[in-house]
Amino acid sequence: ERRIYDSLLVQSSMHKETHDGRWSLGRPEDPGLVRAWDYIEVNVGSNELKPRSVAELFQELSSPPYGLANGFLPILLCAFLLANASTVAVYEDGVFVPDLSVAVMDRLIRRPERFSVVSFKLGGERSSVVDRFARGFGVAHGVLPVVRSLYARIHSLPPYTMNTKNLSAEAISVRDTILKSRSPERLLFIELPRALNHEPFEPEASNTVKSDRVDAFFASLNNIFAELISCYSELLERIRKGL
Repeated sequence: ERRIYDSLLVQSSMHKETHDGRWSLGRPEDPGLVRAWDYIEVNVGSNELKPRSVAELFQELSSPPYGLANGFLPILLCAFLLANASTVAVYEDGVFVPDLSVAVMDRLIRRPERFSVVSFKLGGERSSVVDRFARGFGVAHGVLPVVRSLYARIHSLPPYTMNTKNLSAEAISVRDTILKSRSPERLLFIELPRALNHEPFEPEASNTVKSDRVDAFFASLNNIFAELISCYSELLERIRKGL
């Protein structure tokens, strides 16, 4: 394992020490691996938010002009995914995989046809939406850190709030949308806006931001969060008054 690490990751400079003394994964310096890395980067990006089959990527990277060995392909992909953890999502059988664990990678090696990946385009309004979420939650600027924080906040609500119908229609829609969503990028840019009766934040060719649309979306969402947070305490207050 040490020889594999030295020959594949260190010598290619995929894993290297940064100026502050830390070690990190990133784009290799070996010309052949650079072409393969850049091919993955281009081909997992999608304006339509459609994940790319891992089996297809492996097939293409094992063929000319790349010609990578089958045993090296999962190592290269794993390094790419870890280096881009905040912007690239992994799906297994169409379901979002929140953590790239050893067990997940083992299944990916054995059954790559079950897996797909997609990176997120964050120009224009989408970048502004992620930035607003990230600053509000105190997390890194990226779709996945934001969605993980959003999931954590929803799941921290009392069981009563997670199940009650004693909420506004929009609050129920937002709550259930987050709980049932299978795709982090669709949740932020398409499903949540629709749950709030706003237009989705579509990919844009330019970095133009319509701040009024973004502001209106977050104003609606903040009202819903306030309703969800106060729901259980209001129930307790009604019970107290009824005693």
